[in-house]
Amino acid sequence: MKIVIDGIFFQIANTGIARVWQTLLKKWCDSGFIENIILINRGYTAPEVQGLKYYHLPLFNYEEEALFSIQLQYICDQFNADLFISTYYTTPLFTPSILMIHDMIPEVIGLDLKEFWWREKHYSILYASRYITVSRNTTEDLIKFFPEIEPSQISTIYNGVDNIFFPASPSEITATEDNFAIGSPYVLLVGSRLSLNNYKNATILFKALNESEELQQLTIVCVGGEKTLEPQLADLCGNINICLIQPTDWELRAIYSGAIALVYPSLYEGFGLPILEAMACGCPVITCSNSSLPEVGGDAAIYINGQDVGEMVEALKKVQNKAIRHQLIEKGKKQAKKFSWSTAADKISSLCLKTIDEGKNRPKKFNFMGLWQDFRQTQVQERKYRLLAGEINQKNIELHQAIAQLEGEHRNLTEQIEQQNQLIAQLESRNQALQVDLDHYSLQIEELSNTKKTLKRLCKKALGKLLRFRIN
Repeated sequence: MKIVIDGIFFQIANTGIARVWQTLLKKWCDSGFIENIILINRGYTAPEVQGLKYYHLPLFNYEEEALFSIQLQYICDQFNADLFISTYYTTPLFTPSILMIHDMIPEVIGLDLKEFWWREKHYSILYASRYITVSRNTTEDLIKFFPEIEPSQISTIYNGVDNIFFPASPSEITATEDNFAIGSPYVLLVGSRLSLNNYKNATILFKALNESEELQQLTIVCVGGEKTLEPQLADLCGNINICLIQPTDWELRAIYSGAIALVYPSLYEGFGLPILEAMACGCPVITCSNSSLPEVGGDAAIYINGQDVGEMVEALKKVQNKAIRHQLIEKGKKQAKKFSWSTAADKISSLCLKTIDEGKNRPKKFNFMGLWQDFRQTQVQERKYRLLAGEINQKNIELHQAIAQLEGEHRNLTEQIEQQNQLIAQLESRNQALQVDLDHYSLQIEELSNTKKTLKRLCKKALGKLLRFRIN
């Protein structure tokens, strides 16, 4: 049995989805299932996992989507793969695949589904043989937007919480807070703060602290996300103390353990991994009563309406009540134990085996596969024509630029010729004037010459008379 996994997401971002796949690979290493896997490693961005076979490729080129389906199929054929799995919406041509759906955020919050990745997501959904969702809510959303999918094709397999997350000692908490210069007490925001269409909704926390002087004693510690505070949030800071940090997981464990609460105010999530991490560390959680969040938080979180600043203010006050806080911490620890990466990894590996067995006995979808291959091949041709058209367009641009340059040079030469002609005309006019002057001066010279001759004769006559006079 061979399973090809495209590790493309490790190239894209080091966020929750990357953490999910990195953890699954490690768990499969522990169980021995890793022996069946070939991981496509793009630009050496994938994590190193002992016993894992890698197929190295350059970084993904978004322009070559269709071409890459052909290349993925070539890789599957090379290893005689029984199954293909992508970490983020890539597809081969006909090898059966399982698609893991982490969320339906683009569809739910109304993003432009014509954009590259969302278009490829829809292609992947249409292509897949089976689906894994990370929550029941994501399952419901998948069926809502793709009603042609049979519920029996979908398996809901929850994410887990990493063993690294457990309560830190007071000395660890103090040392970590000092290391990051965190003002205490503090509340946590983990991950993106605004994201697409502001669905991460961190503005509600900033507004809540602005509305309550009592709460302005709290520092907001932002873990991960953008390295600088977004202008939209900076405008809401006022007297609020903000601390932006990029801790390791081990440091994050201590930061969770020392926090007043994790505030996770998303308006939509496919799962909500930080909720479990916080609970496992003994950190109370304030989150919203939407999407998958109540599935993850259970009865161990304080839930609010993500649009109601007043509810956020009350939740932040409530979580500081010692009795309520103690109850939330204890319930949170129990809730976190319900989610296991080992269980998730075992369920996914079993589903892989089941999908491969079903594929051997199930009639091939020749019509669909044929259409799919034709579609991807058409995309290849369309890309070639697009590139050719681009080259022709570029040549046309260069030709027009050359013509414009020649026309400019012609205009310059014409202007220079006109200037030279004007100069010649001026010189000719000046020459004519000089010729007139020359003729005039020549006449004067001739007259002077004649006068000179006359004076010379007169002088000779006068001199002769004078000489004769002296002799006599």
